[in-house]
Amino acid sequence: GEKFRGIIIVRPDSGIKSVADLKDKQIMIVGKTSAGGYLSQKLTLQKQGIPLPGENMSEAADNRQENVIIAVSIGDVDAGFIRESALHKADKYIMPRSIKVLAPTAWLPNWAFSVNRNMPQAQKKALLNSLLALQKESIVLKAFNQGDISLGQLSRALDLTKEETLKYLTVVNIPTTDYDLD
Repeated sequence: GEKFRGIIIVRPDSGIKSVADLKDKQIMIVGKTSAGGYLSQKLTLQKQGIPLPGENMSEAADNRQENVIIAVSIGDVDAGFIRESALHKADKYIMPRSIKVLAPTAWLPNWAFSVNRNMPQAQKKALLNSLLALQKESIVLKAFNQGDISLGQLSRALDLTKEETLKYLTVVNIPTTDYDLD
């Protein structure tokens, strides 16, 4: 499909009834670079003004969705962030009905692009130049332009300022007046 989203899972007996209840809870994520196992949830929590748990957040072993599901199921953590399509990946390892979906989170385009902060600057620059060379009619830019993501959400997910994101969108001739700046 054109888009996907993450979900937040909890044990049915956790007492957690809404995303606001996640404050001070132990949360396991797939990894900080996982779009469906962290970024989607991060955007949703930020939009609702809920701070990320920080020191109460851990990454799954081997960055695997199944390990998040198992950890929630057996009570090692209070909640987990996974990609919606991964919900049943660990069914053969957990007790039936030992997890439930607390909330679906932000939709993301099904094409993710990110750069590791540790990537050498020369490679980042070459990559940026390649992106800037894309023609306005390219399928990549058309897909982004039709996405269901606000400028603020995109900026936060990319760890850029809104000004940096606006500059890039302007350079590649994507109208920025259509974007919600929140």
